[in-house]
Amino acid sequence: MKEQEKILNSGVLEQYVLGLLEREEAAKVEDYLEKYPELKTHVEQVQEVMEKVLLQNGIEPPPHVKEQILSSIDELGQKKRTAPKTTKTQKRRFRLMPILSAMAVVALVLVSFSFLQKYYATSNAYRQLEEKYEVLEKSCEINQAIVAAEREFLMKANTLPIALRGSENTKAPDAHVIVHFNKEEQAALLNVINLPEPPSNKQYQLWANVEDEMISMGVFDGTSLDLQTVDFVENATSLNITLEPFGGSEEATVEQLQASGKV
Repeated sequence: MKEQEKILNSGVLEQYVLGLLEREEAAKVEDYLEKYPELKTHVEQVQEVMEKVLLQNGIEPPPHVKEQILSSIDELGQKKRTAPKTTKTQKRRFRLMPILSAMAVVALVLVSFSFLQKYYATSNAYRQLEEKYEVLEKSCEINQAIVAAEREFLMKANTLPIALRGSENTKAPDAHVIVHFNKEEQAALLNVINLPEPPSNKQYQLWANVEDEMISMGVFDGTSLDLQTVDFVENATSLNITLEPFGGSEEATVEQLQASGKV
């Protein structure tokens, strides 16, 4: 947790606004306010809310509590002749009432302010979770639709599975890839069964051999086990996989042949 978050959650800023801190503690808070603008903004918000609520309830904010007390004392003095005698304890209680009322309202405001902040923070977090869930739900629906379409494509009678395998003459003797080829729909899906993980600056690329010319069908992820869409090329007599610079090449690097298969 960041230092400013710890300070916000400690309640020391609210105590600072109420003037309940010792001089040294208040000085530390003022240093924090200089260091972290967001804390200063929080203090200003607390002061503003506190003053509004106090004024709405007919109670002057803390800076003017002294005037309230003096006014109360004057009123008590004027009524002294007609009012029944009171004890020192009662007089002290009467004088403390404005202060206690102000402090009670202030405490209520600060607690409410803190609660509202936590409530809105929780609401925002909950809203973000809802949004993430909706995105995830839509993503799952899309994935399910893709899987269903792929399954339907693979089950079609005119979809031809072409096995591309490595050999002693290739760079990856144990390579095994299947390309599901559909000439009628002019579509192709690639499924990696086994391929060595390529270097970080290299990428696998699929090629169609058409009349001894290698035509790119696109690059693909050699580590993914999911079906991957590749370009369809007509009149191919064989399909071939090479290892190319990341991003692919315009011409096949034949000496980096990994696997091949006849169409």
